[in-house]
Amino acid sequence: MTVEKRTVALRDGQVDMLIAHDEITEERRKQATFVGPYLRSYHGVLVKKGDKSIASFKDLSGRTICTREHASTQEALIRVNKAKIVTRSDTEHCVQALRTGQADAVIGNQVALYGYTQKYADVEVPPAVTDGQPVGNFGIALPKGTSADVCKQVFKALQDYVRNEWEADFRTHLNSVVLAFPTTWNAFIPPEGDMDRQSSCVA
Repeated sequence: MTVEKRTVALRDGQVDMLIAHDEITEERRKQATFVGPYLRSYHGVLVKKGDKSIASFKDLSGRTICTREHASTQEALIRVNKAKIVTRSDTEHCVQALRTGQADAVIGNQVALYGYTQKYADVEVPPAVTDGQPVGNFGIALPKGTSADVCKQVFKALQDYVRNEWEADFRTHLNSVVLAFPTTWNAFIPPEGDMDRQSSCVA
């Protein structure tokens, strides 16, 4: 489901919360109440396995790069590096474009791209291809106008999870990230103060 469809589902009461790659931005705050972040990620690139031709963002020049629609920071990164942009409704469709030869690479949230390497054996993420700039802080989206009491309950539950279970779950479900960044993988967890600053019921 695309970001836009998830937002509509939340707004129309079809779901009570979203925990699915929802980036906390000022624009998104106009549409939802946020708790988090629970994950910080960076720009990364997904390529066909064995493709050594993309070792930095500069190597995107002249190539066809896919990103999801409305991903403005990713589109800007592609343009700066003089690559051709193709967009799809979501990252999964971009991955399929890569696998079928319709794109040379996919730009997106590095953690999510590593997830695709666990799903498909014919793609990989060159770990060095990142600008080190956060592509986003991802949180739990609640309907706009959620009461402060409910927001604080979710905040407390997420805070307890991040403190006590986050590391074990990350190691289990995203072991490819841990293997790629054996000494720095915990950079993907936001500092605890970020949750205080960015959660709607605390900030």
